[in-house]
Amino acid sequence: TNPELGRLEETDPVFRRVVGHARSLEGLARHASTHAAGVVVAPGDLTDYVPLYKSNRDEITTQYDMKSVVEVGLLKMDFLGLRTLTVIHRALEMVSAKLGRKIAPEDIPFDDPKVYELLSSGETIGVFQFESSGMRGLLKSLKPTSFEDVMACTAIYRPGPLGAGMDKEFIDRKHGRKKSEVLHPAMEEVLRETYGIIVYQDQVMAIAARMAGFSLGEADILRRAMGKKKPEEMDKQRAKFIDGCKKKHVAEGVAGQVFDLMAYFAGYGFNKSHSAAYAVLSIQTAWLKANHAAEFLAATLTSEMSDSKRVPVLIEDARRLGLRLDPPDLNQSEATFTVKEGGIVFGLAAVKNVGVGAIEKILEVRREGGPFASLYDFVTRIDLKTVNRRVVESLAQAGAFDALGRHRAEVFTAVPLLLESGARARLDRERGQVSLFESTPDEAAMNPFRAGLPAAEEWPESQLLALEKEVLGFYFSGHPLSRFALEIRSFGNAKTSEVAELPDGMQIVLGAMVTKVRSTFDRRGNRMAFIEVEDFTGTMEAIVFSDPLQNFGDCLAVDSMVLLGGALSVKDEADPKLLLDRAIPLDQVAEKLADRFLLDVEDPDVTDEFIEKLKALAHRRMGPLKTVLRLGLRDGNMVQVELQSIRLPGGADTVADLELLVGEGAVRYGGTWAAAPADRRGGRRFESRTASPAGSR
Repeated sequence: TNPELGRLEETDPVFRRVVGHARSLEGLARHASTHAAGVVVAPGDLTDYVPLYKSNRDEITTQYDMKSVVEVGLLKMDFLGLRTLTVIHRALEMVSAKLGRKIAPEDIPFDDPKVYELLSSGETIGVFQFESSGMRGLLKSLKPTSFEDVMACTAIYRPGPLGAGMDKEFIDRKHGRKKSEVLHPAMEEVLRETYGIIVYQDQVMAIAARMAGFSLGEADILRRAMGKKKPEEMDKQRAKFIDGCKKKHVAEGVAGQVFDLMAYFAGYGFNKSHSAAYAVLSIQTAWLKANHAAEFLAATLTSEMSDSKRVPVLIEDARRLGLRLDPPDLNQSEATFTVKEGGIVFGLAAVKNVGVGAIEKILEVRREGGPFASLYDFVTRIDLKTVNRRVVESLAQAGAFDALGRHRAEVFTAVPLLLESGARARLDRERGQVSLFESTPDEAAMNPFRAGLPAAEEWPESQLLALEKEVLGFYFSGHPLSRFALEIRSFGNAKTSEVAELPDGMQIVLGAMVTKVRSTFDRRGNRMAFIEVEDFTGTMEAIVFSDPLQNFGDCLAVDSMVLLGGALSVKDEADPKLLLDRAIPLDQVAEKLADRFLLDVEDPDVTDEFIEKLKALAHRRMGPLKTVLRLGLRDGNMVQVELQSIRLPGGADTVADLELLVGEGAVRYGGTWAAAPADRRGGRRFESRTASPAGSR
């Protein structure tokens, strides 16, 4: 398909030879893989039934692949190991300790209204199966009210059913916008819980049994035939189904319609027991998040602590829920993330370069002798062979010594002297020379730093955050982008953690920091670049072709903070990319792009007093930006109202004053780059109106 490749093969003998080898290798198995969960069961010694071999990890596996194993008559079972089960176990341990009574997974109710409120809100980060932006959108539209609805979400949210529009049909029928109809009364009971739609393979089998008298074995053969869509087998099954229906006095025309309907939906049907089992875990994790969010997110963070892309997403979610997150703390942290006084405490095991042995030693010494009173107390009590210089420096960078009253630069600079004095104190104790100070228990008598730690200037915020990220893998106590949160909220329409869920080719805008730049040349010899960018939730790569690079290259240096726009490429779902076509430094966004303030308010809040306060603010601060109210109405829609005579200046002071009026996070800029905010409101419809601020509604 590539003419260039063809010409090379014709003109270059070496290349011709390489392509010849490639052709002979193409299509061959590269290696033998091991099925992630498949276990083979035989009635006797496996060697009597199937050839075996050992993998490179000493796993005993079959030489037959999974299909051949079934064809020779052996039983293959898939046993799935889910991290979620460990999360539930850990979370319930913490909840049980908090409540003073044992709570087991089976004690979690399936009818807690809080669970369905949480699911309907789409606040489902961490909830099993329900984290993707697409699934959250489905939940917000469906607003599940029962376990059966949750089961159906798992079955419907797949490419086939979504492509066939089953999700929209299901939602419309649930909310009464469309009638739940069936072709024959015998189908009614089978399809009641799914509003007359065939969602599960089991429903196909049940309809065949009720309407055509199929045994469950025969119904399973029908289900498989429909799934494979082999014409000869389908014709045979159709005739058998219609004959069976006739015997039960079902009209042939109706029977044919039912068969066609089953054949259509069987291609999308899902295994109901699978949906049910997964829905149990979805309900359990949703219950934990709805009722014990701190414990649930602490357990989830522990299970994901080695994933530097995943942890920031969970931390952002915890902060959005108003949970307190404490940094690593020598005297509070355990190895894992824990909950203390309602806040989540960072786990020491998430700090890089701090091994299991060092953590165990720190916790053991703390349990035996109590909290560490000072840095000197720490280095004199701890085994410095296990807790070495690298460990102490990493803990300092992560902020684990902050609570001892010393800033990080001080501790980091003093590490060599601290370790030296700690080693000397231990040696003196071992030699029995500590008796000189026994009459003076005050630590200051022995502490070589009693006059203070060596002078060290406090790290600037940018350096502190960079060093923190070095040992945590992400920013925790702050983020360099934080000061541009309003600009990003106003003009961005995507987050790096969610781009894989968006459609290929979608125009996205995101605010991010450039972390890597790799320059190269395209095939015409023009300069282009691959850049890595990072926002609050993760990282992604952007491709900058020669024209955009010439136009915007100056603002794409490492550590620059920019608003980026372009088309999304998700051909590789695991690694989506931004095809960048525009960029502007974030510190120029308000000045160059903003032409209005957008204030999110609910209709009942817009009183005469509210308008008067806005007028007073405009009198104090006059500027070029229009003021637009985005009013949430009682019917669920929105009206956008421009207040013509209220114009304000941009900047942090104005934003702070506006947020005092309408609430934190309810203010944003509007302008030419702004993503249409309507799509962030769960489908609320917009109307635009213009009003004078005289109080007229």
